[in-house]
Amino acid sequence: MPEYWKALQMPPFRWLFQALCLVGTGSKSLDELWRVTHTTRPEWQEYAERCMTRYHNTNIVAALLLGATATLVTAGSARPELIDHTRTATYICVFIAFGLSIGAVSVAPAVLFAMNGMEREWVANTQQDLLTSKSRIWCDLYILAFPHCAVGVSVSVLAIGLILAAGYSELRLIRVGSYFIALPPILSLFAFLHMVIDGQAVLRWVLRK
Repeated sequence: MPEYWKALQMPPFRWLFQALCLVGTGSKSLDELWRVTHTTRPEWQEYAERCMTRYHNTNIVAALLLGATATLVTAGSARPELIDHTRTATYICVFIAFGLSIGAVSVAPAVLFAMNGMEREWVANTQQDLLTSKSRIWCDLYILAFPHCAVGVSVSVLAIGLILAAGYSELRLIRVGSYFIALPPILSLFAFLHMVIDGQAVLRWVLRK
């Protein structure tokens, strides 16, 4: 595998590269992608089908998010004394989530369209002709990871907005319960960061600075 397909040694860029690889391709590096494009046809087909399934699922979630956020953006609150999503901070969060879901719905089908029917030989030739520098590798990873990241950030921002709205609720159960509802996604985010980033390496890098 060429050297420019590998992560940079500088810690922040290495962690970002690993995160983009994990989100975009399902691996912490591009080793698997390089290997399957230079191996047998069945292995490549299995890898491509696995990637397309991930994008199909992301596209479905993004479409559901788009419908939900579009409703919140255009409709008023049915019970403002319980949840009022028209408050400024909440509405901004909902609008950001709406924009990100539009981006995910736009990019995910484009990636699926490009991946559908790809042959191993064509991908191998494309790697030699187009993916010939580290900047192009980063651009490719950005495109691959964007739909998944957009959905994740959209859900997070929407959750923050609804928690803010719940904080103004007249019902104590809603105010307290919203924090317990938000706890599992937050823990999942920390689990993902722990899987991608070595905490001790981060601490050593910070102390060195």
